[in-house]
Amino acid sequence: MLTPSHPNIGVTSVKNVFISVLPEIEDQLNGTHIDKNKISIQYLYHH
Repeated sequence: MLTPSHPNIGVTSVKNVFISVLPEIEDQLNGTHIDKNKISIQYLYHH
């Protein structure tokens, strides 16, 4: 996942929130399983 950078929110926090809602996301994708060990969060940096 690419997300806009934010000075007060670290990528680990973003990943933890994403993982916490993962069951709901999987349900919305008709029961698709998403491997949380393969989730990568990166910031988009605008220059």
